[in-house]
Amino acid sequence: METSTLEVFTSGERLSKQKFILFFACLFFCKHPFYIMEEKMRSITLTTAPRGVASKKILITLIGMLFILLGVNFISAEFWGCFEKGDRVHYCNGYKPDWTCDSNSGCQKCLSVYREAENCYIHGVWAVCNNQENQECNNYGSGTIDSEPPAITLSSPINGKVYSEDSIYISGGSNEIADWYYKDNLDGRDFWRKICNKLTICNKKINFDEGENNISVKAEDAVGNSIIKELVFFVDSKKPKVYKTYPKGGFADGNFEVQFKEENPASLILNYGNKTHNVNFVNDCHEEKSKTYCDSFVDLKEFDGQEINYWYTLTDIAGTAAESKPIKLKIDTTAPVINNPGNFWTQNGIYIYFNISITEKNFDEVSYSYVDSHGTVRERRLCSILKNELCQTRKTFERGHYDLTINVFDDAGNSIGVPIGFDVDY
Repeated sequence: METSTLEVFTSGERLSKQKFILFFACLFFCKHPFYIMEEKMRSITLTTAPRGVASKKILITLIGMLFILLGVNFISAEFWGCFEKGDRVHYCNGYKPDWTCDSNSGCQKCLSVYREAENCYIHGVWAVCNNQENQECNNYGSGTIDSEPPAITLSSPINGKVYSEDSIYISGGSNEIADWYYKDNLDGRDFWRKICNKLTICNKKINFDEGENNISVKAEDAVGNSIIKELVFFVDSKKPKVYKTYPKGGFADGNFEVQFKEENPASLILNYGNKTHNVNFVNDCHEEKSKTYCDSFVDLKEFDGQEINYWYTLTDIAGTAAESKPIKLKIDTTAPVINNPGNFWTQNGIYIYFNISITEKNFDEVSYSYVDSHGTVRERRLCSILKNELCQTRKTFERGHYDLTINVFDDAGNSIGVPIGFDVDY
């Protein structure tokens, strides 16, 4: 009787799915059906025979194959891998992070494939590994000695960035399982605080101090290899505040003042009408206690005779802004005019008579000033109201020589001054 055999399973090899499928395909579709020969359970072969013989043995073949297959693990190739402390398991194609044995007594790892040429593994199913009769581990590969630190990338905090909140995530990823730590380099304690335990991706929110922060982030693998990265960033979480502005209303002549509180100002903008003015912190501002005071002058001539709104916009280095309340102002940039500067006064003994013709729609007052014999500047009011655009009044002076300045003011603070001189002798 002529026969041919196909070896399906040999000692030391698991029955593969491909060979199992081949067996059943041949069993039902081959010209000469197969039956099973089994010799001391060391091999399983498929053997052809004439149809007359096969027909008598096909049922015995199927039943026998069923019993044999019950004892053969043909679905899984799982096995236990043995590794010593420091051995690194490299997963094929990097589909999952590398793993390093960290136990002094060694480690077992459930695996399914070992590719010797690449010295890499594919993980197995733990339930299958645990259900195997043989629980001893084998030495398919030995891993590599892990002597290199993890390769990490940090996405937060960003080096050099200014944050408007003091609660910031430390976020990063590693190519292997690692413990994650951070240290404040400015507090002088040299203390590492653990933030993530045995993770490849760490994401932990930490509260940082106002102002500049300098920290180090460390990732350490199972055998103590570590990498450290230093980051410097800025926190400005306190919102700026604008306290007072001037003028408070009424008329404006171009002089503006503001009072604010902000440790890290980036810009201060005076908004007026349809224009803006950037305040110079160095030249226009000074600090008193915890507040900053700024004075600015802007030319308002193009708005003369109009009403405008003004307000300040204060922005800190984190981009947080505060604005003062808009205030409406009347604009008057034209100084009063004395229409009779050469003959607006006369003298009769100790009396000086004033008859000053003035053009000013926003008139405030007329006064005179002089320096007395003691070197003190004296100022007296002449008129607070104009009648028919005239300031008419009389003043008495004691014996002596006088050099006066006649000052006319409007409500916006504009003024004009004209000097006069005379002697009183009686």
